[in-house]
Amino acid sequence: MKLSKGFWVLVTFFLILPILVVIALLLFFYGNINDIPDIILKNRNHLTLNAASYPTLSETINYTITGYSIIVTGIFSYVVWKTSVRSYEVAEAVKSLEDNRDKEAIRQGALITYYELLTGFSNLRELYISVILENVSPSPQKMFFSDDWVKNISTLRDKLNSSELNYIHRLFNNFLILKSLLDSGEDREKLAIYINIMLADNFAEFIPMELIQNNFGSAMKYLNRDNYIVLTKIRLSSFTQKEVVVTEVKEGQLVLVGQNPVYRGRVTNNLFEGEGTLYNEEGMPKLEGIFNKGQFITGKIYEYYESSNILYEVELENDMLKSGYMKKNGECDLPYYFKGDFTDNEISNGFVTLFSNHIITYEGSVKEGEFSGKGIRYSRGLVKFKGEFSKGDIIYGEQFGQKGFYFKGQFKYNRPWTGEIRNLSNDYVLDFSGDLVEGKPHDGKGYIFQNDQDGNDRYFQEWQEERDVHHDDYYNDDEFSQQQEDWFHEQSNKNIRKSYHRWEDFIKAEWSNGEVKELEDRESNKKVVYYTGSKKTDEN
Repeated sequence: MKLSKGFWVLVTFFLILPILVVIALLLFFYGNINDIPDIILKNRNHLTLNAASYPTLSETINYTITGYSIIVTGIFSYVVWKTSVRSYEVAEAVKSLEDNRDKEAIRQGALITYYELLTGFSNLRELYISVILENVSPSPQKMFFSDDWVKNISTLRDKLNSSELNYIHRLFNNFLILKSLLDSGEDREKLAIYINIMLADNFAEFIPMELIQNNFGSAMKYLNRDNYIVLTKIRLSSFTQKEVVVTEVKEGQLVLVGQNPVYRGRVTNNLFEGEGTLYNEEGMPKLEGIFNKGQFITGKIYEYYESSNILYEVELENDMLKSGYMKKNGECDLPYYFKGDFTDNEISNGFVTLFSNHIITYEGSVKEGEFSGKGIRYSRGLVKFKGEFSKGDIIYGEQFGQKGFYFKGQFKYNRPWTGEIRNLSNDYVLDFSGDLVEGKPHDGKGYIFQNDQDGNDRYFQEWQEERDVHHDDYYNDDEFSQQQEDWFHEQSNKNIRKSYHRWEDFIKAEWSNGEVKELEDRESNKKVVYYTGSKKTDEN
């Protein structure tokens, strides 16, 4: 074993120590060191041990030994002290190293847990959009989680309450079930059901699920308040002790990361308690109100787009929705997804956006739970009506339909009543355009029912009109052209009547002051409407 330089210095010191002691004694007895050699030479033949000189020598030896012992003891004590100090410093360094290693493990576990959960929620949103809303192949096709997720969670045992730890365990278990369903790729229906369940459990209850396809930003913006609180505490645990500053304030504690506040209020048993404010990553208020055992039950919930513009603001009272709004991003006629007062967690007075089977059906005003005021009704995602409602009924506005149908005016019994209409078709009228008065064509043009395959006309009478056609006029240009057109329409109409069991004739008509007048009874003025399911076959 190689001996250190300090050891050899110590040995050398002990070897020369006796010489130093003798020199010190001589100086003590004889004074000047230059006189000592002369005194020794003069008295070398006279040095004798006798009864008179012995005590003096004995005392000298005792003094020497005593001095040497004191010096050795002092040196040894100093060495022991220095060794103890060094051992303490080493122990403290080891302890500090262990503490830093534990803190680093906590930070690492918190960071991994935070981003895995955040990625899981982001994947859940994307799966809902692809599988539920768009009905296409799942996207993403795979989900990834660390094999050490249980270990990572366990590092947070001093940062989170036991109920919060259990909550995170359930979240991971649910995500792993979703992952297994996605990996198997066998039961698409079961996957869709589980996606719906997880979304309802983890996303904010006041955001219509269909709106999550709108990209508001991070998945944190869609989460319910319980998830937001837990994720914020996990994120806070991922910072070093130097990065997190906790100061005492009137409300309790103010927790800062850098210059941004994270929480202001009281903390009891590692849970937010009482009146307080939880902030988002940009330092803007997220939850502001009353916390009870770590849960936010009364107050306001905020979210933002483009840093500081409010996306939604919702007020809770005793864990129930009280009022709030959610803005549309950008200028439009209806600037809110919802706005108003809640009853049983549903908007009862204000503005709503409603869906059925994930397809929008209505957006507009409601009063006491009924459509009232301005609104838009949709059919298969397309605008069907836009205008005014009263107690759930349409009263005035614009209605849109198939084949160019359009009406603008007053409604009665939710049907067009008085106003401008285009391409109206029903049991008696076909392609009428003009003015409607009290639900009936008034002025305009179109077709009116004439007769059916049994010869029944509009008045349930059979009638026929013959005209004399003079041979000389047959080749008149206008007449000949009309005959050509009639012949063409006649062949087309006859073919339809021949090919279908069920058909109806409509004839052009004009309305004036509510009175209808059929145009001339000729094939070019008729339109034959057939029933698709009544086409004749070779057997019948």
